[in-house]
Amino acid sequence: MEARTIDFGGIGWSVNHMRHGHRMRRRIWRDKSIWVGYADNRDTRLVEPGTGSTRELLPMRPMLIMKNADGTIGPWSAGQADLLAADWEIFEDPHRAAA
Repeated sequence: MEARTIDFGGIGWSVNHMRHGHRMRRRIWRDKSIWVGYADNRDTRLVEPGTGSTRELLPMRPMLIMKNADGTIGPWSAGQADLLAADWEIFEDPHRAAA
């Protein structure tokens, strides 16, 4: 079987960049504030129902997360179009411009 390289702009290229700390986005996404990133295995706390206090730390598995248009962050579940796309690019945050 012939060895294949990771396609520039493809999902493999994108995930590799995410694992190295970059946030990624699709060029076709209209909202330029949306991005996908890699969340490593940090611990997370559960919120106690009714009290709002936190309790035990639980280990979290690594996952891909998405910053949504409303500013919230949640797990990202990739669709076929995103997995097969070749228009992935590094997200450039205009609010993080170099001084």
